[in-house]
Amino acid sequence: MFCAMALILFSCNSDDDQEPQVIPDSENLVLIGNEGAFLGNNATLTLLDREAGVATQNAYYNANVDAEIGDVLQSMYEYNDEIYIVVNNSGKIEVVDNDNLTSKRTISGFNSPRYMLFNSTEKAYVSDLYANGIHIINPSNGTYTSLINTGFWVENMVAYNGDVWCSAPGKDHVYFIDSSADAVTDSLQLTAGVSDLGIDMNNDFWILSQGTYSEPIIEPALHHVDGDTKELISTYSFPAGTGFGGSLSMSADKQSVLYLIGGKIFKMPISATSLPTSPFIEKEGTSFYTVSVNSVNGEIAATDALDFSQSGKVYFYGVDGGEADNYSTGVAPRSVLWLED
Repeated sequence: MFCAMALILFSCNSDDDQEPQVIPDSENLVLIGNEGAFLGNNATLTLLDREAGVATQNAYYNANVDAEIGDVLQSMYEYNDEIYIVVNNSGKIEVVDNDNLTSKRTISGFNSPRYMLFNSTEKAYVSDLYANGIHIINPSNGTYTSLINTGFWVENMVAYNGDVWCSAPGKDHVYFIDSSADAVTDSLQLTAGVSDLGIDMNNDFWILSQGTYSEPIIEPALHHVDGDTKELISTYSFPAGTGFGGSLSMSADKQSVLYLIGGKIFKMPISATSLPTSPFIEKEGTSFYTVSVNSVNGEIAATDALDFSQSGKVYFYGVDGGEADNYSTGVAPRSVLWLED
């Protein structure tokens, strides 16, 4: 499906009369979304051919006649043979062809878009830092539909059993939206800074509350919630001095929670009754920025934004936590998208 990038991304043909050549199909293509510097308009894509061990920087720029993506690349998604690139401070979503990264359309109408959730080919939700609600768009033709007015900032969204579970970092609740009525119907109180959500093999939710970084200090917490009854099962509070929480992902088999705290990756089986005391993955001299999991093979990707002004790094680890390889990226790598074959 993602047919190994075309000549414009990787090579030059010395014979002008010949059609551009495509590189051989790769079994391991990964796209890295680099935020760039805030107000720098220098968000970029790094394309990794891990089979060949090659990292191609500025892949979007190369594929689109020196066009820039924009300011702060927040998240990426592959859907219906297209890649959706959410560009936060530019207030837009760039939709590109997943065979060659050429731009197909730009979706606008947002303040500061963050994350997407696809409901169907005609309906997708977009969270927004400043909209106090969730945008509804038609992803197929790029038209704007409406806004679900929540009255507060919604961040991450996960669909389950007719509901959209919504995190709200400025709140201490997780909120539930009926995906038929597109309205908030209920909520569950947790702790301050509700952020990342994951769903396990039992259809239970694991929700990370980041806590607060200003007075009064509230430490992060990990919550276990029954997906069917929406009742809180357990709360695991981090010890005093932990600091602000990071990102969360589920293992590919949905039997463990991986989360980022203090630049280190921890792994907690869903059967555990307490938080792990030792990191699952840590690297000397490195403070990881985000953690992502390949839902097919369980591989883990951890980004390092360094000082947010120079080229970053992305590290890949096996399911056992052993490092496989690493690559340089653009400025402030955040998003990791494993491209389907």
